[in-house]
Order: sequence, then structure tokens, then C-alpha cells
Amino acid sequence: MASPPPPVRSVAIVGAGPRGLGALEALGARALRQGRKLDLHVFEASETPGAGPNFAPDMPLSDLLNLPVRSIDLPAPGSPALDFPSFRAWIVQRSLSLGLDDYPPRAVMGTYLSERWDHVCAVLGVTVRKARIEVMESGPDGWHLLTDAGTQFGPWSEVALVLGQPATRLDPQRARWQAHAQRHGLNLLPVYPSADLSRAARAWTGRTVAIRGLGLSTFDALRAMTIAQGGRFEADGYHPSGKEPSLIAPFSLDGRPPAPKPARGALDDHYAPRADERAQFLDALSALGADASDDLTPVATLVATIAARAMHQAGAPPGGADARSWLLAEIREAGRQERRAPLDFLEQNAEMAAGHCPPDAGYAVGQVWRWLQPDLRKGFQNLPQPGNARAALIKLDTGLKRYSYGPPLAAATELRALVAAGLVTLRATADPDIRLIPEGWTLDPAGKTKLDAAAMIDAVLPSPDLSAVTEPLIAGLVAQGVLCKSDDADGAVTDRSARAISAAAKPVEGLSILGRLSIGSNIAVDSIHDCFGTVTAAWADRVLQT
Repeated sequence: MASPPPPVRSVAIVGAGPRGLGALEALGARALRQGRKLDLHVFEASETPGAGPNFAPDMPLSDLLNLPVRSIDLPAPGSPALDFPSFRAWIVQRSLSLGLDDYPPRAVMGTYLSERWDHVCAVLGVTVRKARIEVMESGPDGWHLLTDAGTQFGPWSEVALVLGQPATRLDPQRARWQAHAQRHGLNLLPVYPSADLSRAARAWTGRTVAIRGLGLSTFDALRAMTIAQGGRFEADGYHPSGKEPSLIAPFSLDGRPPAPKPARGALDDHYAPRADERAQFLDALSALGADASDDLTPVATLVATIAARAMHQAGAPPGGADARSWLLAEIREAGRQERRAPLDFLEQNAEMAAGHCPPDAGYAVGQVWRWLQPDLRKGFQNLPQPGNARAALIKLDTGLKRYSYGPPLAAATELRALVAAGLVTLRATADPDIRLIPEGWTLDPAGKTKLDAAAMIDAVLPSPDLSAVTEPLIAGLVAQGVLCKSDDADGAVTDRSARAISAAAKPVEGLSILGRLSIGSNIAVDSIHDCFGTVTAAWADRVLQT
């Protein structure tokens, strides 16, 4: 007698950015291979499912990814029925003029993801609803979802929350500034959508503008106020249109711009760990878990050994900077060994990225750490939680982002050109004192670099702090104790397959959370590769096992 067919799994995915696409593909590919039937529903409020707002196909082409084509390796959907070209193959099919060392516009990646989304949804028969879910309720028949319009959907046996960056309570500084801006009719704007920023910047000609933050999004803000206003970057520097602000003043807590990635694949290959070194790295992470230790010295020693070899291959003289000492200092306090002025830091790292001079210890360690990110995610999953090792690794990974998540060399070159042209100042970058005045913001009011800014751009992404999330769906689950904050970082506690763990330390059946809001249970969650990574695969495996 034939065994009965497995039951149809009803699954809802809330959020349809790249991570939602990764989840849908992982689940669909496995179901097709196993002959399982799925009832799939996706809820997404934006107009760009698959891409999400950060990769919207209509973004300005001046907004670039921080990865070159050669480093973008999104896995295939995993089933012949879901076959879709890789990003590189798609570029060739579209006859796009993007080489392996080029950094694609976000809009190009968004177009690719949108097309891949449409293909996967068509093959799997997914129901996509343009709706914002505000409430989840568990009943004997499964989970029910309630939209902001009051419509109820469900039940589902499994719901995955893949929300990207949900609404978050403003930090005290931003909240104070927002009230100030509203009171005096001032411009306080986010970087994105950068098209909105470009339009607003048309009124800033001849005025001083400050940028809160000196990370990747700052480069997009600079382009919105320069290229988008008609200016041009040429080999001999920046050629203004006359429509730019008179001065742009970015600042951050440490005052240093991120270091650009190596300009060419041949340069980047110096920092690539060998297969045996990647295995040793995983062993070192495993030993941390076995010893319940936060002593990262064995990990640092291995990473420094790889970095020292890379430095030598790239032309550094023997007996130069000690990568191990540098990394141990970094572990004790991120950035404590940096003594260079912001402009010197920018210029020297740009020279290393271009291959014009050998890398120093910090640059080499940061690039090696970037190469080890997939192994870091994998090894982190096997560490006990909560655990000292998890917290220590998250702290180290966060600090090293100034190297491992760096921009294209072209972005650093553009910033240098803007400084040389007198349009950008790095004189008040390091955590300046800021006084609110009716006309705007005064940076460093008591110092020699006093600047009065008439507009402020906020280029700081809110941290994934579960306790600060105001999105009704997440806030409601936290209030009910369904989601709880990790002891190792700010995100929600989940198990290795993304299943939520409640405040009572019990698995929440049928509820999973993927992405930034799981930081602490996971690490290095901001990369597009993580959207298609280990945790997503583990989630799909579990859903089809139950």
C-alpha cells in the first residue's frame, strides 16, 4: 500500500527584499526536489519585491554597490525548474558594459533581483500581496496575519519575518535634531531615496551642508550633491557645475572614512586564504565554543599569519608591521592604534588599494577578514548562545567593517578630489561638538574648525536593536514575549535554523526571523550574500522536515 503524500505546507514570508528572495528560492528548490507541495504567500509593502528599497531598479545609477562584479557570487536557485542565470551571466546577456573589477549600480543589481523574483514566483505559483502586516496572532490552526488596513489572512503553519530595516525609535541625538529642524523649518534628510536628496540639494547652492556619518552611504550622499547637480569627475579632479553646496562637512564618531577595497582582482587575490587556512579558521572558531572563551588570540594569530603573507606578496618588506600585534590591539579596542588624520588615512589606504604601495597591517588584516566572512558565518552558527565568544566576534567584526566593508577605490578617489577642490572638508570629522542654532547646526562651536551648516543629512543606519524597533509587528511580538533580545547583541534570539526563541527560552513553533534583526544569533548579516547563505538554507531544511 502506497504511503500517503506529505501534507501541503502553508508558508507566509513577510518581507520581499533580497533576503525574502533567498528564502523563497531555498524553500522552493527543496520542495521541488522532494516532490513536496507548498502554499506560498508573500507580503511586501514596497513596489519592488525581490530587490527591496535598497536595490530599487529606479535608483540613480550613481549609487554603487560596495562589491565588484568579481566578488558577487549569488548561488543558483538550486533546482533545474528554478534555473536563472548568475549575475555575471545576466550581465553578459544584457550586454552591460561592466567588467569584473567594476562596481555595479544598485539599480542594476535591483533589476537583476526583480527579474529573478518574477521568475521564481511564476514557477512556484507564489501569491504576492502588496500589504503591510502589523499584527500576528497564533491559534490552534496556525498563524494569522492582520494588515494595516484591517484585513486578516491565514492560517499558516510557518511564517518567516524578513523585514530588512524596520521602523526604529530615533536615537536621542537624531530625535533632538528632528524636533529642531521641524521647529525652524530646516532640512534634515536621510540619504535614501537619493533621488529625493538630489532634488532637495538644488536649493543648497552656496550653503554649507553637514553629513552625519562617514560610511558607505556617505559616498552616495556626496554624489547626490555633486554629480547629480551637474558636476564631473575627470582625471585632473572635480569640475563643479556651480550648483553644488559651498561646503560639505561629513563627520562620525572616529572621523575616518572607510578604506577602499583592492582595485583589481590580481591585487585582491593576495589576501585570499588558502583552503587549509579556511579549515584552520573554522577549527579555531570551534575551539572557542568548546572552551566557552572570549579569548580571540588563536583566531587573531591565524588571521595575522594570512595577513603577513599577503603583505609580503604585495611588496611589504620582511620584518615590517606586526599584523598580530595590530589585530590584538584591535580586539582590545577597535581603532585604538589609528593615529593618522582623516585625510592621511584616506589617501594612504587609497594608495594601498591601488597597489601603489604595500599594505600596512590594518589594511591587510581587514581584507583577509573580508575573505573569511563566509567561514565566519558558518563557524559562528556552531557557537553556544549566549556566549562570550559570540559577543567578542561581533565586536571584532563590527570594528573591522571600516576595512572589510569598504567602498570602491573610485569613491575614495572622488572624495579626495572633492577635498582638493575645497567642496568637502575633513577638518571636523571626529565626533565634533554640535550646537543647535536657528539657522541650522554649528559644528565644533568652540574649536578652530567652527562651521555653520544650513542642512543636515543623516547617513547613519539605525542599529538592529530589538528594543528600539517601533514597527508594530515586531514591537507587538516583543511585548508579548514571543521575541526576545539576545544577550550577545541587539537582535532577536533564534536557533540555528532561524526559529524564534521566546522570552521563556522556548522555541516558537512556526515563527522564524531572518536578517538584520537576528544579529547576535547570527553575524555579518548585512551582506547580500548572507541573504542566500547558511541560515536561510537551514531554515528551508527545517520547514520541510516538519
